[in-house]
Amino acid sequence: MQLQPGAGAKNNNPCLSVRLGEFIVKLKSISLLLAVPLWLGSSSAFAQGEAAAQIADAPACDCPAPKNPEDWGTSLALGFTLTEGNSNTLLLTSALTASREKDGNLWDLRLAGAYGENDVDSTVTDADGNETTTTESQQSVGEIAALAKYGRLLSERAYVGAQADFLHDALQDIKYRVTLGVPFGYFLIKDDNLRLNVEAGPSYTFSKIGQDELNSAGWFVSQRLEWDISETAKFFEQVTYNGSFEGDDLEDGRSFSASDNYYVVAEAGLEAALSSNMSLVVSVRDDYINIVDPENERNDLSVVTAIKVAL
Repeated sequence: MQLQPGAGAKNNNPCLSVRLGEFIVKLKSISLLLAVPLWLGSSSAFAQGEAAAQIADAPACDCPAPKNPEDWGTSLALGFTLTEGNSNTLLLTSALTASREKDGNLWDLRLAGAYGENDVDSTVTDADGNETTTTESQQSVGEIAALAKYGRLLSERAYVGAQADFLHDALQDIKYRVTLGVPFGYFLIKDDNLRLNVEAGPSYTFSKIGQDELNSAGWFVSQRLEWDISETAKFFEQVTYNGSFEGDDLEDGRSFSASDNYYVVAEAGLEAALSSNMSLVVSVRDDYINIVDPENERNDLSVVTAIKVAL
């Protein structure tokens, strides 16, 4: 991706250039944390050496002051991918988030969605042996997710709360999955630039997958890390394991035990400020659902690049 203005163009926003340069340097230095290959061509105008020099020589810019955690932090992230040619694909993503920490109360609200299509070729052979190939667009992504979470600090680091999350996934044939939980959490690290917390607690899940209604009591464990690498760059990651105390029998004749009834959600990403209220986010997300239709894969991996705007 070429970020340099065209020949003869003048960059009137040194703050934007500095932040983009910082982002490329940080992205190169910790890309292994994302466990995915991140190719940033050496011919780019923001290759690592040139970016470092530009950061050193650029005029000082007024970086946004850290946001008061007692204020609501609300943002909207939008991602869009379109390819045409040998493959035709479309992917749209969006995420609306709001969080707040005030007077010992912790709030976390999220609403996200994703929709994608790609072209699929199908070949039909008639009675005479003639083959006809047709191309049609099929849905490749269809997901709506929501989270409402509240926590109450019991001490400087320990807290207890309540949460509810919702998922609809058309490709996995998950009509709905609602999980209610009571997290007991603890901040292992709670500094201005680094926060690491762990959670565990009981849960109850209501779900409909295909024609099967699966309701069960269970448990979950979770871990989240947020690291402010600099004033303009941030790294985040989270892993959640949801288990069950109950098994069930499916309408297709399959049965499973409590140990088989689980799903895992893992996410990691980088965020870099482009201006006082806009940032670039690159994230990797992996959803593993152990009980799925035999025609579906248990694992879904997605890499998303989005522009995030503070509201």
